[in-house]
Amino acid sequence: MLDAIDEAHIKRLNEENERGGEAREVVASVARTLDVVLGDTGIGQSMWDPANMRRVVCAAEALRNDLAKANESVDEVCEKYLTLVEERDELRAKHDTTCDLLRHEYERANAAIEREETADEAAAEIGQYARQLERERDNYKRAYEAKPARMVVNHPPIQAQNRPDAALWPLLTGTRKVVDDVDDLKATIVSQAREIARLKGESA
Repeated sequence: MLDAIDEAHIKRLNEENERGGEAREVVASVARTLDVVLGDTGIGQSMWDPANMRRVVCAAEALRNDLAKANESVDEVCEKYLTLVEERDELRAKHDTTCDLLRHEYERANAAIEREETADEAAAEIGQYARQLERERDNYKRAYEAKPARMVVNHPPIQAQNRPDAALWPLLTGTRKVVDDVDDLKATIVSQAREIARLKGESA
């Protein structure tokens, strides 16, 4: 009976020692990973004494704290990265908007310059035409003034004798038309000059 009890007790001790040995191997592996040197702490003490175990625990806690700080740093870096991405997108949008605005203003300026050049050409043509009409008007005026004066009477038979020549009527009516054309031309030139001034103001 006692032999059976002793045998069971010894078996249980062997199992505990085996589990203890496995646990010590795990602790030794952890110590090596954490760069903790397990050694005797004094006379009669082994490397598995509580003091050595506390050193392993402290090293594990320090590693855990370092990992927590590293995770916090990673979170901060991620937040900064997301902020930088948002700022980059905002700057890119502003850049695109500015490019569109500059492109629109460039096209608008070119159109204004083209209108100004066209207006200048039109003004030059109108001025040339006005000078031509003025010369024709002066020629008609001189031709009209060169005609001999005729006395005007109210007696019908005498009026019939003193009517202007048939060739003079086209000259008189043409002179009147030229005067009207010159007046219209002057109004057109003034209007064109105002338009040119406005276009120059837009392109400035």
